[in-house]
Amino acid sequence: MPDDTLIRWQKEQREQLGSAIALLFGISSASLAFCASLLTIDSLTLGDDKTWFFLSAVTFFVLAILASVGATLSRLRDFRVTVKIVEKRDKPEEKAEVEKLRVRSRRLGELTWWLFYAQLFTFCVGAVCLLITLWHVFHSKLFP
Repeated sequence: MPDDTLIRWQKEQREQLGSAIALLFGISSASLAFCASLLTIDSLTLGDDKTWFFLSAVTFFVLAILASVGATLSRLRDFRVTVKIVEKRDKPEEKAEVEKLRVRSRRLGELTWWLFYAQLFTFCVGAVCLLITLWHVFHSKLFP
């Protein structure tokens, strides 16, 4: 019974990680699109610090999107390696190969989590930079 519980929670963890990666990908993409839409406003003027914060936000949102894609690809590769492990684990002549595959799977899992944290960090930094930009641009309109 404990093995069933562990397997269920591992499955839940994989699903939650996939959902979190997808959510951050979505809001990073939407934030990048919002930044692009700001450039279409003729009355919006950047310059000095506003430009640097704006460009930083764009850069960090792009990095978050790239980390999302990387995390998704590493998860997919990890799943493929896991399938190979399942196929070969009961064959005694494949024992050495299975151990190599398990090491690769662990590394891919670690890479996925590292990319997820990188995705989260870069999105948060991008969001802060965008908020600072919006504050500098619109504070005189909000607090005349």
